[in-house]
Amino acid sequence: MDPRPLTGNRPPLCGLPSRSSIGCPNRIVDYQLAEMAVLLRSGELTAEQLTIASLARLYRFEESLKGYGDNSLSVHIDAQQALTRARLADQWLSNADDPRGPAPLLCGIVLGISESLVAVARNGRPWKLEDSPLVARLYDQGAILLGPLRGSICPGGTQSGLSAIAPVARLCAAALAQTADDAFMMPSAAHAASGIKPSLGLAMGWDVPGTVARSVRDAALVLAALSEAGAAQTAPVRWPVTARSGYRPLLSTRIGVTPPRAADAPQSWQVLERFREQLARLGARLIELPDAPPCPPRGWESNLRDQRLDCMLVMSSASSGPDRLPHVPGWPMVTFPIGQSSSGASINAAFCGPHLSDARLIQAALDFQACYPHYHDSAPPLRIGSLRLANVTAPKKAWPTN
Repeated sequence: MDPRPLTGNRPPLCGLPSRSSIGCPNRIVDYQLAEMAVLLRSGELTAEQLTIASLARLYRFEESLKGYGDNSLSVHIDAQQALTRARLADQWLSNADDPRGPAPLLCGIVLGISESLVAVARNGRPWKLEDSPLVARLYDQGAILLGPLRGSICPGGTQSGLSAIAPVARLCAAALAQTADDAFMMPSAAHAASGIKPSLGLAMGWDVPGTVARSVRDAALVLAALSEAGAAQTAPVRWPVTARSGYRPLLSTRIGVTPPRAADAPQSWQVLERFREQLARLGARLIELPDAPPCPPRGWESNLRDQRLDCMLVMSSASSGPDRLPHVPGWPMVTFPIGQSSSGASINAAFCGPHLSDARLIQAALDFQACYPHYHDSAPPLRIGSLRLANVTAPKKAWPTN
């Protein structure tokens, strides 16, 4: 199904899964954002229950996060405010006659937010969470915010690192982080998260927030909600939130692929080769490039134009350097897990394309995850350097080999 432009401030609920397709995990926090939205509307979950579950995990692991190295990881928790907003969200969800209209998709959803997105000062006063236009937009939609989240997590080395892994740690359903220097993409890739860095100017103006979740669908839903909540956009944009039907949804999609680097581990080569075979099965046409393109964006633009490519494929793993997810100012990027090495390190792929190609990249990633859901559904246990957060993820399933 072709993605439709979103209208108003509510992403279409037709992008959510059917109730019958939602399983019964052992814990509330193991539901994905789209599943939570369905269960909130059916009355099987409440925003207060979700908030209490997230707060419990934050309190449980906060000391472990603070104690990791010299990274000064921190989570600001205003439990009383979060619970108050959760109860207000429940009232909105249960009241069909609310004067504001039907509850938006993010109503009752627990989100994390990076300190770098909200740390502002007005007239010399210390910043407050409510001072941020982004926070005001989320509150208007009934979202519950936990944060600000602060701290760098290797690899990545940026203050948005904790936000990038919070959804995988089940601390929240999704998180928002600064994308000015791709601050969250490398930590997301290193911990099997799905992240979207939108084109410059599409969501919140110059400093575009990126979204991180356990699936591209969840990240796209958050981005769509943000973009359509009254923001002036630089160009008409379609935000896909559902995968296309058919067994070859990527038919006619042209993807540029470069040879693996000699410095990459052999396990990364094997995962890349398997991923390329999977893309081909879905109908994508992989265009072999002789070598890595010159420094982006100039070299990338020439490759995209000369080879008539829809996007470029880049790889990342916990053992790869940050240059494996190159920073291309203003260009969108979507990263998602495609496997892991024999040592358990996550390996992510990323689609990168020119400015305003967001919908094309997101749609391709949605199609892949719909056909191969096991990579993001059964993420490996979360590690922060040498620290392993026990019982962070659901019981681990065997990762498939094909």
